[in-house]
Order: sequence, then C-alpha cells, then structure tokens
Amino acid sequence: MENINYLRNALTGDKDALSMFVFPKAIQTSDGEILSSHFCERGNLQQQENLTQKEKVKIGQEILKSICIMQKAEFTHRDLKPDNILLTKDLQVKISDFGISTSQNPEKKHVLKKYPPIYTPTEVQKLFTNKNPKTNEFWNKYTLDSRYDVFSAGVTLLFLFTGWQCKYPPKSPDKQLNIIKKAIDEKVPNSELKALLHKMIAPFGERLNPQEALQEYDKIHQQ
Repeated sequence: MENINYLRNALTGDKDALSMFVFPKAIQTSDGEILSSHFCERGNLQQQENLTQKEKVKIGQEILKSICIMQKAEFTHRDLKPDNILLTKDLQVKISDFGISTSQNPEKKHVLKKYPPIYTPTEVQKLFTNKNPKTNEFWNKYTLDSRYDVFSAGVTLLFLFTGWQCKYPPKSPDKQLNIIKKAIDEKVPNSELKALLHKMIAPFGERLNPQEALQEYDKIHQQ
C-alpha cells in the first residue's frame, strides 16, 4: 500500500489528476478488511472491441497524460499494459494495479522481480537474462525513470491502434524488440504515429520522456 499512498498523497488537491487512477479503498467486511476499487463499466483496454478511431485517439492521449502526471509526482508505474488500463462508460482512462510501482526515490531500496515481457523495456529485460553482477545498480537507474513507462505505453498504443499482440514472445529481449519494431512498421498505417512509437521504444538514452511523447502525439492527431 505504501506505493499507492505515495502517489495519492502527491496528487492531493488535484481532482483531475486523481481521477485518472484507480486507488483501492479499504472496506470492512465480516471476514475482515478487503480491498475494493472504483467500478469501471467498460472493463480494461484488452477487452475492448470496435472502438472508433476517435475513441482510440482519446484513450491514447489519456494514457500518455497519466504518465506525465506520474512523472510530475516522481512515480513510476512499471506495469503499464492493456489489462491495467480501465475504462469508464464514457471511455475515461483509469490506470490500475500499482503492485510493482515505485516512487522515484534514490534512497529507497527496490526489489528486483520478474516482469511481463513485451511491455517491459528491453534494457530491464536484459538485467534478467545477462545475470549482470551490477543488476541492482542498473535496475535502480532504469526503473526510477518515467521513460520506463513510456516504453510500456508505446507497446500499449501499438495494441490500441492495431490490435497487435504477441502471445508467445521469444525469451531474447533483442528478438522481442525486433518483433515489436516489425509490428509497428507493418501494422501502423499512419507514418507519423509509426515514427512516434519507434521513439517511444528506442534505447533508454534516446527514448522520449512522457511530455515529449504527449506533445508529439497531440501534434499528430490535431492535423
């Protein structure tokens, strides 16, 4: 709960920002305390069918706005994917599942865990496959930066606009990245959106930050 409370406290007073996240509420039952969350009538992004282009553009914009909000709060979600993006009946985006999220606090110790492939940045995946003795040092460097979430959002936008998924990704991080790049090139018809997605999954040092990604996204869809 500490990570959730950190973000909630950081956004206190900003109702618009708070509305973009699903913060579990503790409620008392006869069996003790359990967690419940806001009800999102449309379910998650993974479950959506027949969205219009206008609806997809709106959802994509809100996903990127949520990352910008988390960046401002010095917070990294670390598990953005269609399953964790909930939608209200009006298609308002609400980010959920903060189980492996973290504040960007260099003094805080972060536990290295295994994360879902494809939506996880390539540089983070390599920490698991290379067994680098400095794994935790690099882990803190990469996961305490909002560009981690930008990579995940890039792959999520690929799914949003094309329906592309990779159910059985190869174990090699580089091969996974090549599959994503190929899907962007072959599935995304808009050349500008295609270029943006490539920038969002670029190597860590070259990757767009959340504000840059949102600005480019808005520019593409204002035309």
